[in-house]
Amino acid sequence: MPYILHNRSGNTGFVCPDGLWLAAIDAAKERGWRPEGTRFDFAYTVDRDYDCRAGTMSNMFTVITIHMDHLNWNGSYTEKLDQLVGDADAADMAAALTGTPGMEDLAAFIAKGGFRIMSE
Repeated sequence: MPYILHNRSGNTGFVCPDGLWLAAIDAAKERGWRPEGTRFDFAYTVDRDYDCRAGTMSNMFTVITIHMDHLNWNGSYTEKLDQLVGDADAADMAAALTGTPGMEDLAAFIAKGGFRIMSE
């Protein structure tokens, strides 16, 4: 499954093949990008997973599970869990990828600002 990236400010998306995304991370690091790490979006995840039709105990379990995921978050760029890449991090990554053959469209998308790595 490809990575689906969603720009937070412009409401635009980019579908990125797995291999391209992983190669872009490596290429950006080789060109001096120092990843800040992604941010787990607790509120977004609760909104996504909370089911008002489910019972109280079921939803309590859901929120506790999400909270545990939040506490254990490692800043991954390769998992697909609706995590956020910040504006400054995106700008630095885009700058590092600028001029990289085959990554022009991805670099242009990332240069638009912070984005979400959507879940599958």
